[in-house]
Amino acid sequence: MDLTRCGRYLLSERLNAGGTAEVFAATGPDGKTVVIRRLLPHFRFHFGQRKKFLRGLRIHATMNHENVVRVFSTGSDFFIPYGVLEHVDGSNLRILLNRQDPVLRDPIPIFLQMLLALQHVHRRGYLHLDYKPENILVARDAAVKLVDFDLALPIPRKPAPLRELSGTPSYLSPEQILRTPVDERTDIFALGIAAYELFVGQKPFTPMERREIVNAYTSLDAPFPSPRAIKPAIPHKLSRILSNCVEKRTNRRYPTVSLILRDLQEIAP
Repeated sequence: MDLTRCGRYLLSERLNAGGTAEVFAATGPDGKTVVIRRLLPHFRFHFGQRKKFLRGLRIHATMNHENVVRVFSTGSDFFIPYGVLEHVDGSNLRILLNRQDPVLRDPIPIFLQMLLALQHVHRRGYLHLDYKPENILVARDAAVKLVDFDLALPIPRKPAPLRELSGTPSYLSPEQILRTPVDERTDIFALGIAAYELFVGQKPFTPMERREIVNAYTSLDAPFPSPRAIKPAIPHKLSRILSNCVEKRTNRRYPTVSLILRDLQEIAP
């Protein structure tokens, strides 16, 4: 097996690797740069991981929005499934936050695009369920692109608990942790945590161990501090928007992305 190639594509640089997949910059037969996202080779005969990866790739391929990374094609090489994705000249939001990159100097347009990406996913009939800074790419021109649909699932006709608890603890909603019904508001909570970091520079809680995160998130009557309590320069209306996104009780949280966009227009028409 030639690990320097994937189908017709020549792999040039390993960009990232997670628990299930690895990501490479690659060159196609036409000389253009693309990204290859493929299942980790040692999982090629692992039925569960293959199924999850392929399901996520199929869901990702249904997306058609400027704020979601495009899937050009899919394939399999030596029984290792892969997707050929749009190349983004930039970094993920986590890296940019950590180095306080100048591209984040005006965060409102970044937030707007984050919202539009998630709105599109929901309108396509899916929950992303892994919305976090690591899965939000920001190009050098501040264009935002959402990636990684491995945990995505169809929106249930009636809110229902998830069969398994997957994802990064800091971005899991209280209803996921408590195994109560989920819907679009579950993604909105994760988006709210990421947006809190974008505007405030930190999460709405002190970084904790998993057990402490679970306790903090499931203490439903103990709200997170408002963004203005940490960073007073944040406008009142924006602070209220962010706080409503991360409400621990679903009946107090924004029910749809469209309502967040409506309120955001009052700040950035």
